[in-house]
Amino acid sequence: MSTHPLDLVAGISFRQAPGEEGFRGAWGPQQRPAAHSFSGNWVLCSRCAHRITRFDMGSREQGRHEHVFFNPQGMLFLIRCYVAAPGCLVMGHPTREFSWFKACAWQYALCGGCHHHLGWHYMNGSDVAFFGLIVNRLTYPPSNPP
Repeated sequence: MSTHPLDLVAGISFRQAPGEEGFRGAWGPQQRPAAHSFSGNWVLCSRCAHRITRFDMGSREQGRHEHVFFNPQGMLFLIRCYVAAPGCLVMGHPTREFSWFKACAWQYALCGGCHHHLGWHYMNGSDVAFFGLIVNRLTYPPSNPP
Protein backbone atom coordinates (compact mmCIF):
# COMPACT_ATOMS: atom_id res chain seq x y z
CA MET A 1 0.00 0.00 0.00
CA SER A 2 1.36 3.40 -0.97
CA THR A 3 1.76 6.15 1.59
CA HIS A 4 2.27 9.02 -0.85
CA PRO A 5 0.02 12.02 -0.01
CA LEU A 6 -1.44 12.19 -3.52
CA ASP A 7 -2.67 8.60 -3.21
CA LEU A 8 -4.92 9.74 -0.38
CA VAL A 9 -6.03 12.99 -2.02
CA ALA A 10 -6.57 11.99 -5.63
CA GLY A 11 -6.56 8.19 -5.59
CA ILE A 12 -3.56 7.91 -7.91
CA SER A 13 -0.35 5.98 -7.62
CA PHE A 14 2.89 7.93 -7.46
CA ARG A 15 6.15 7.09 -9.19
CA GLN A 16 9.36 9.02 -8.85
CA ALA A 17 10.58 10.83 -11.93
CA PRO A 18 13.27 9.01 -13.93
CA GLY A 19 16.66 9.77 -12.47
CA GLU A 20 15.32 10.50 -8.98
CA GLU A 21 14.85 6.89 -7.88
CA GLY A 22 17.98 7.07 -5.74
CA PHE A 23 17.34 10.54 -4.31
CA ARG A 24 18.26 10.74 -0.66
CA GLY A 25 18.35 14.52 -0.25
CA ALA A 26 19.98 14.55 3.16
CA TRP A 27 21.44 18.03 2.91
CA GLY A 28 20.96 20.38 5.80
CA PRO A 29 21.43 24.15 5.50
CA GLN A 30 25.19 23.86 6.01
CA GLN A 31 25.60 20.76 3.81
CA ARG A 32 24.05 21.89 0.54
CA PRO A 33 26.22 21.77 -2.55
CA ALA A 34 27.36 25.10 -3.93
CA ALA A 35 25.34 26.43 -6.87
CA HIS A 36 28.37 26.06 -9.14
CA SER A 37 28.75 22.32 -8.42
CA PHE A 38 26.11 21.20 -10.94
CA SER A 39 26.55 17.73 -12.39
CA GLY A 40 24.05 15.14 -13.52
CA ASN A 41 20.85 15.41 -15.54
CA TRP A 42 18.92 18.59 -16.19
CA VAL A 43 15.30 19.11 -15.21
CA LEU A 44 13.56 20.95 -18.07
CA CYS A 45 10.51 23.17 -18.52
CA SER A 46 7.74 20.94 -19.91
CA ARG A 47 6.50 23.74 -22.16
CA CYS A 48 9.72 24.84 -23.93
CA ALA A 49 12.46 22.40 -22.72
CA HIS A 50 14.52 25.25 -21.21
CA ARG A 51 17.06 23.96 -18.65
CA ILE A 52 15.74 24.80 -15.18
CA THR A 53 17.77 22.89 -12.57
CA ARG A 54 19.48 19.53 -12.10
CA PHE A 55 18.52 16.41 -10.18
CA ASP A 56 21.49 16.75 -7.84
CA MET A 57 20.31 20.18 -6.69
CA GLY A 58 17.35 18.59 -4.91
CA SER A 59 16.98 19.58 -1.27
CA ARG A 60 14.95 18.61 1.76
CA GLU A 61 12.89 21.44 3.22
CA GLN A 62 10.93 20.87 6.41
CA GLY A 63 12.18 17.28 6.25
CA ARG A 64 11.05 16.41 2.70
CA HIS A 65 12.14 16.84 -0.91
CA GLU A 66 8.56 16.58 -2.12
CA HIS A 67 5.46 18.30 -0.75
CA VAL A 68 1.75 18.40 -1.56
CA PHE A 69 -0.07 21.67 -0.89
CA PHE A 70 -3.36 23.39 -1.65
CA ASN A 71 -3.40 27.11 -2.45
CA PRO A 72 -6.15 29.41 -1.11
CA GLN A 73 -8.21 28.75 -4.28
CA GLY A 74 -8.13 25.00 -3.61
CA MET A 75 -5.68 24.07 -6.36
CA LEU A 76 -3.48 21.07 -5.54
CA PHE A 77 0.29 21.32 -6.16
CA LEU A 78 2.92 18.60 -5.97
CA ILE A 79 6.26 20.37 -5.67
CA ARG A 80 9.89 19.33 -5.35
CA CYS A 81 12.51 21.46 -3.63
CA TYR A 82 15.83 22.51 -5.15
CA VAL A 83 18.63 24.65 -3.72
CA ALA A 84 19.08 26.39 -7.07
CA ALA A 85 17.20 26.79 -10.33
CA PRO A 86 19.41 28.90 -12.60
CA GLY A 87 16.92 28.53 -15.45
CA CYS A 88 14.21 30.36 -13.49
CA LEU A 89 13.37 34.03 -13.35
CA VAL A 90 12.26 35.18 -9.89
CA MET A 91 9.45 37.76 -10.12
CA GLY A 92 7.29 39.79 -7.76
CA HIS A 93 7.73 41.27 -4.33
CA PRO A 94 8.49 38.77 -1.54
CA THR A 95 5.47 37.99 0.62
CA ARG A 96 4.80 35.67 3.56
CA GLU A 97 1.08 35.60 2.84
CA PHE A 98 -0.14 31.99 2.45
CA SER A 99 3.46 30.69 2.55
CA TRP A 100 3.71 26.91 2.67
CA PHE A 101 7.09 27.01 4.41
CA LYS A 102 7.46 28.28 7.96
CA ALA A 103 9.09 31.73 8.26
CA CYS A 104 9.68 31.93 4.49
CA ALA A 105 8.59 34.64 2.08
CA TRP A 106 7.95 33.60 -1.51
CA GLN A 107 8.16 35.01 -5.03
CA TYR A 108 7.06 33.51 -8.33
CA ALA A 109 9.56 31.31 -10.23
CA LEU A 110 9.06 31.52 -13.99
CA CYS A 111 10.77 29.65 -16.80
CA GLY A 112 13.62 31.75 -18.17
CA GLY A 113 12.75 30.55 -21.67
CA CYS A 114 8.98 30.91 -22.04
CA HIS A 115 7.99 32.66 -18.74
CA HIS A 116 5.60 29.83 -17.77
CA HIS A 117 4.93 29.71 -14.01
CA LEU A 118 7.01 26.79 -12.67
CA GLY A 119 6.76 27.34 -8.92
CA TRP A 120 8.08 29.60 -6.20
CA HIS A 121 11.34 30.90 -4.77
CA TYR A 122 11.41 30.86 -0.95
CA MET A 123 13.67 32.71 1.47
CA ASN A 124 13.63 33.37 5.18
CA GLY A 125 15.81 36.47 5.17
CA SER A 126 18.92 34.80 6.52
CA ASP A 127 20.44 31.48 5.48
CA VAL A 128 17.56 29.66 3.77
CA ALA A 129 16.72 30.13 0.09
CA PHE A 130 15.34 27.43 -2.21
CA PHE A 131 12.90 26.76 -5.04
CA GLY A 132 9.66 24.78 -4.82
CA LEU A 133 8.97 23.66 -8.40
CA ILE A 134 5.71 22.15 -9.65
CA VAL A 135 6.37 18.58 -10.76
CA ASN A 136 3.91 18.42 -13.67
CA ARG A 137 5.35 21.60 -15.19
CA LEU A 138 8.79 20.02 -15.51
CA THR A 139 10.24 17.27 -17.68
CA TYR A 140 12.63 14.69 -16.27
CA PRO A 141 14.49 13.19 -19.24
CA PRO A 142 16.43 9.97 -18.59
CA SER A 143 19.63 11.56 -19.87
CA ASN A 144 20.60 14.78 -21.58
CA PRO A 145 24.15 16.08 -21.86
CA PRO A 146 24.82 19.60 -20.52
